[in-house]
Amino acid sequence: MYSKGWLRIVEASLAALIVLGVLFAVYTKNAVSNEPDLSENARAILEEISNNNTLRNDVLRSDTARVNLIVAREVTDPSLEFEMRVCDLNDVCGKSTYTPGNVYTAERVISATVEQSTFAPKKMRLFIWRKLT
Repeated sequence: MYSKGWLRIVEASLAALIVLGVLFAVYTKNAVSNEPDLSENARAILEEISNNNTLRNDVLRSDTARVNLIVAREVTDPSLEFEMRVCDLNDVCGKSTYTPGNVYTAERVISATVEQSTFAPKKMRLFIWRKLT
């Protein structure tokens, strides 16, 4: 006589758990990250460097002092850090040290112009990440 009442309570509880589980799964799946994609910024910076003949020549000579100044000028957010690497095309060109958290990267190949006699392309890779607090 009382078993039908308990059965309905169990069924209602299970139905509520299923509905809450589905809602939770859909909500977490559609949650949007507030953090901007810094790799787009890195690509834009590398594009600017590749369009400047003086900076291109600096990269081809592996003289990155002026290039680092340009990157520092473009990375205006004080909570960001960066590392610029210039390597040969066949090198892995990874980051020099491990950084926990999200590290955004972009790379660009820089080669000689038509007027230059030597062909020794280089790979620029820019790493951008948030400082740890």
